[in-house]
Amino acid sequence: DQGNGINNIDRPGQSLAPLHPYQKHLAFQIWQDGRLVLRSMSAPAEPLTKVPGYSNAELDGERWRLLMGDMPEESMRVILGERDAVRDEMILKLSLQTWIPMLIALPLLALFVILGVRQSLMPLQRIALQVRQRSAFDLQSLSEQSAPTEIQDLVRALNVLLKRLETSLTSERQFTANAAHELRTPLSALRTQVQLVERLPDPRDQREMSLEVLRSVDRMAQLVSQLLSLARVDAAPGLTAETWI
Repeated sequence: DQGNGINNIDRPGQSLAPLHPYQKHLAFQIWQDGRLVLRSMSAPAEPLTKVPGYSNAELDGERWRLLMGDMPEESMRVILGERDAVRDEMILKLSLQTWIPMLIALPLLALFVILGVRQSLMPLQRIALQVRQRSAFDLQSLSEQSAPTEIQDLVRALNVLLKRLETSLTSERQFTANAAHELRTPLSALRTQVQLVERLPDPRDQREMSLEVLRSVDRMAQLVSQLLSLARVDAAPGLTAETWI
């Protein structure tokens, strides 16, 4: 019945010619009351499959994916098929269409990320350069105003550390000066006493002077011990000279 769009293929060779190049990769059959009433050019005259639902079959040396469905109210059976090769080709094309843009975009994205990270780390690099270029005795505080908000806490902590180091170095310098001043007089006295011992003719006087020298050495050792204790007090945070005394 040509008016209803169904070809009666009682005559051999009746089929629908393909309208699109992709149609050669597809096949369909329409059966009614056990009789083939319509088929595509790529479909044979025999049933593509007798398995309901999805199935696989080999036709003319090619693998096909088939689907068979029945319409009982019309006494019709429809069989659809697609070549596995074209399915693989479609998957490959879709994969290429998806992955090629990603392969192009990923290096650009990585480049933007690297540039962004470098830009964000520039303030840290500038601070590191400032610290690296300083001498061992330059303990001035770093500028907090020029630092970004994200690293101002870090700069503030570094400044606190530099202040502590400066205080510690100042205490050591003061201790060295005090020690040199406090030891100068006892050493001069000890030198004089040793010279007197050598000049005394009486052995008893030499013995008494030797004992005096030993007492002077003991006093000097006690003075050194006190100076070292004072240095430890100055270096200890939160501990004052009054607490030590």
